[in-house]
Formats: sequence, structure tokens, C-alpha cells
Amino acid sequence: PAAVLLRPWTVITYMFLHGGIIHILFNMWIFYIFGPRLEVRLGGRSFLALYFISGISGALLSAVTTPHAAIIGASGAVFGIELAYAMFWPRDKIYIWGVLPVEVRWLVVFLTGMSLFAGFFLGLQRRRRPLRSSGWVRGRVSLSQMARLSLAGAALQAQSGRRPGQTQVIGRERPGPLARHPPGRHALGEPRRVGSHPRQDQRRGNGQPDTRRARLSGALRLTGAVMNHRRAFLKQLAAVAGASSMGTLLAVDQALARDAERGRNGLLSEGQSGVYTLDTGITYLNHGSIGTIPRTVQEAHRSYLELCETNPWLYMWGGGWEEAREAVRAKAAQLLRCEADEVALTHNTTEGFNLLAQGLPLGRGDEVVFSSLNHPGASICWHHQAEVKGFSVRQFDFPVQNVAGLTLEDVLELHDRHISANTRVLVFPHVDNMVGLRHPMQELVALARSRGVEFVAVDGAQAVGMLPVDVTGTDVDFYAASPHKWVQAPKGTGLLYVKRNMLDALRPMWVTWGQERWAGTVRVFEDYGTRNLPEVIALGDALDFQASLGEDAKASRYRTMWQGWRRAVDNAAHTEWRSPTSWELSASLFAVEVRGVESGTLFERMNREHGFVFRPFNTKGLNTVRISPNLVNTDMERELFLGRSAAVARSS
Repeated sequence: PAAVLLRPWTVITYMFLHGGIIHILFNMWIFYIFGPRLEVRLGGRSFLALYFISGISGALLSAVTTPHAAIIGASGAVFGIELAYAMFWPRDKIYIWGVLPVEVRWLVVFLTGMSLFAGFFLGLQRRRRPLRSSGWVRGRVSLSQMARLSLAGAALQAQSGRRPGQTQVIGRERPGPLARHPPGRHALGEPRRVGSHPRQDQRRGNGQPDTRRARLSGALRLTGAVMNHRRAFLKQLAAVAGASSMGTLLAVDQALARDAERGRNGLLSEGQSGVYTLDTGITYLNHGSIGTIPRTVQEAHRSYLELCETNPWLYMWGGGWEEAREAVRAKAAQLLRCEADEVALTHNTTEGFNLLAQGLPLGRGDEVVFSSLNHPGASICWHHQAEVKGFSVRQFDFPVQNVAGLTLEDVLELHDRHISANTRVLVFPHVDNMVGLRHPMQELVALARSRGVEFVAVDGAQAVGMLPVDVTGTDVDFYAASPHKWVQAPKGTGLLYVKRNMLDALRPMWVTWGQERWAGTVRVFEDYGTRNLPEVIALGDALDFQASLGEDAKASRYRTMWQGWRRAVDNAAHTEWRSPTSWELSASLFAVEVRGVESGTLFERMNREHGFVFRPFNTKGLNTVRISPNLVNTDMERELFLGRSAAVARSS
């Protein structure tokens, strides 16, 4: 290492020179054990970058710690592979000689410690030996070989002596959800209908799903997908790994960021089912009810659940996730375009509106106004609290039958007509869940202000994650959202924007010991006591995933999908478009009428016979089905829907 400036190429070539057959044998054996699964996770280029950056980092560290000792072998690069493996799957267990179960993270700690001891302390003793001394080389690698001998034997035992029912084997990927169901059957036990779904034509010849597209897992930076898992692991590892480990982690971050760009371009061009875990026997067109969670976010969520159970007190009450929770809040604020201290992390949109109905200072003589397009979760709470507080609720009928011909001015005039001198609260959905009308939020807020309305609350459940949102620019007072829909976050996560000057006007709904501690901040609205923090932290990974796709690119993709559906519905003889006809008033959620068949019957038959999932509406004079496609959906699925629905209409 002392001569590295004279021979800089040696920081690479030293990795391909070993001190003997035993040295190279064990390096390559460990590389074989940990490498394949990690390469699948990162992708080939990122895996190669990790290997070389780890090896170079090892060489540079050795130049500092043992400048006069000969350094050869791929151990630095292989240790980078081991460390990255332990980052993603720290609790994988292997059995040393089939007897002693050891988690991978502890093996990596042990191996790193042994190698650093051999490289640093013995290097100091031999720092005056000439570089040609092969005896020092053999002496240096012997200690790490002793440690690796145990790991190699354990890995061999794990692969050759695997017992049925074991969930994890070193070097192999854990089977996905579909792999746990008998061949030819759905997750729910229904027989799979061969040829009834377009994605069945995308399967490989060996009958396994095409996993190449699943490499969008790189779209999550390591600081997102395993952010807190990494921190906990680094605390355990830092005492023995030092600066070299951090360099390796930064290399993984950079490699994953590069993969994110490649994955983003693929998903936004035409839906990629490999990114998700949807059953291939269904066509899912109901993201407006419950969204799909990307595979990488699922993995992160599971890792947080497992980590929490290693020390429940620490992560639930001891502040282990305090920094991580605030990082999630900051990401949510960035999505909504507001300050972090204006975002409460709730459970869903319904909770947000119940908080408003209960906590706003309303009484006799006050009025709350909203239309029939308002979701029940943002409506019933006002009726309920009106009986307690004495204020009145005015709900006016929205002309859903004529929504296709409405203009922005028509929407404003409808609301203006029903605002009175007593109206203190105006409520409306950013995008309604029935016909997908995108309300002109900024114009409606300005209208309310001009009419003296004090509070404006918006239901953003069907907008956040699909459309760009700017709560600060529109001057709205409250904005509630459910990230389990279009942000594709774990179920049970919600957001509530509270404009800073409204904090004192709104009383908390849940109160325990935190009111005094968090007084004057948005945290007073999260005073739950015990809550499911792993899903809250995983919300951050979902936000990272969406950010990696790009807000403008997503909006463009959704608009393209909407245009394709509208043209296809208009051109089909058996269907009619029952949603707005301009994109400025629309979203990737729209109503389609299939003539000659009742919407509930259509859903029942298409779900049972062909695996379609969508939402039927047979209310307020409508006989429609609501289609809400996400980025995962394809043009082929649209054509299949039209073909299958035509067949049902003919038979009816």
C-alpha cells in the first residue's frame, strides 16, 4: 500500500492475486454463498459496482492502517458483499455444522472483527517486513480463514441438509406469495383459469414469473428501504468495522440510485407486474379503494416488524424510531408542498375529518356545506357532531348524470349557490371517488374566502400520489389523505395537513400523556399511546418509491392511461363514458356504463369468471362501474375489460 501512488492500478489488481489455493478457495466460496441472491436484489451492474468499490475501499483503508504490509486477495470486496447481504437479510439463520443457529448479521460482525484484527494488529507487528514476504501473507489470511471455515461449513450444511419447511436458505431468494399456493390455484383457493389473464402470456417457459422487471427494487435507496434497520445494524458493527463499512454502504446507496432511474423508465412506459405481488389470476382496476404495495415496500415493512420485536420497548417507547418518524413526516410534507410541522401522521382520511368535525369551534348558527360527491368518511362525521354541538349541515345534490358536460365555471357556480352567510366550513374532495371529478381546489378556496368561509377542508384520498398537490399554494386550511391508495403505502397510514395558523383553533381528538409534551405542534393530533410504528416507518419507503418515479412523469403516465381509456370507451358500442371529458377536471379514476347490464351483476360475473376487480356504483341515478388503474395496469388489460364486458352484456 505504501507504493500505491507509484502503482495506482494495484488497488484493483491486488484483488485477483491470492496467497494460495486455500485463500482463493474460501474467498470464492463465500462469494458464491452470498453473491447470487444479492445480485438478484441489486441487479448486475450495481452488484459489480459494489464489488469493486468495496475492494478499492479495503485497499485504501489498508494503505492507512498497514502501509508496509503486503495486501493481496479479494477479501475486501467479498466483505462488502457480506455486509450488503446482512443489510438486506440480517436475520437469515444458518446452522454451523448443522447444530448452532447463527444469524447472518452476527457472522458478519465476527468475520469483520477477525479480519480487521489480522490486518491491523498483526500488520503493525510486521510492518517492516519486505513486500515480497509470502510468509506474512500466509500469516495474515490464516485468522480470517479460520473464521470463514466455520461459515463455509455452515453454508454447506444449510444447502445440502435443508429441512422441509425452512423459510430461508443462504444463496436463494425467498419464494414470493404466489409460490406458497398449490399450482393452478389462486391465493383464495379458486381454480386458476388458464388464458383468462393477459399477464399469463408474460411467463417464462419454466412456468416461473419473469423476475427481470422486479429489479425496480433498486428504486428504493438503501436509506429508505432499510433506513432504520441499517442504523441499528451499524451501531452493532461500528466497533469492529470502522470507516471501511461506511464507504461500502455509500457505494450501495449510489448503486441503488442508479438502478432507480432504469426502473422508473420501465414502469412509467407500460405497467410492470413484477414490481408488485398481485396474483396473476386477477386484473386489478380498483386502486381507488385499496392500492397495491410495491414488493420493496413490503420487504421494508416486514423488516421493521421483525426489528421492532427484537426490542419492543426501544422502538415503541425508547426513541429508537423517533428520528425515522420525523423523516417520514418531512417526506410527506415534501409531497404535499408544506412544512413538516404542518403534517400529522394519522391512520386514514376518515380519522382526519372526524378530528375536524370534533375539534373545530363550531356551534349553533354555524353551517357546514358539502355536495353529494363527498365521501361518507368525510360527511357522516359532520352529521354526528352536529347533533352534539348544534351546528347545521347542508348537503346539496351534485348533478352526477351531467358531469361529462360540466366546466370549471359550472363546478364553482354550484358551490357558490349553496354557500350562505352562516357557512363556516366548506368541504369538498380533491378528486371524488364516484365519477373522478377533479375539483378546482385553488379556485374553490378563493371562492370560499370571498364569501367569508372561515375553514376549508379538502379530502385528498384520491389525489395524493396520483396528481401533484400544493396545499400551501392553494391556501387550503386542512387536507386529509389515505396513502394506502395512490402512494401505495401499508394499510392504516394517513396524512392530515393542518395550516400552521389553524393549530390553535383545532382541538385534539385523541389525548393521553403527550399533550403537554407536544403542545403547540402538530404532534398533539397523534397522541395515540401505542400505535403500529413499523407501518408508519414503511410509509417513508412508499414515499421514497413514489419520489423515485418522478411526480411529472407519473402525472403524464396517468394522463396517457386516461386518454386511452376514454377513446376506447367512446369507440366501443356497448359502453358510455360517464366522467368529465377534460383532463383538467379528471383523474385516473372514472365511471363507465356498460349498457344492458346492472353494474353489480357485471362486477359479480366478471370477478367470478375472469378475475376482474373494480367498483360498481348503482346510486344517484348512475349504473356505472368505477375504473381506477394505477401504473401497474396495461393497455392489454383495458382491451380485455372491454371484450369481457361486451360478452357479459350480450349474454344479459
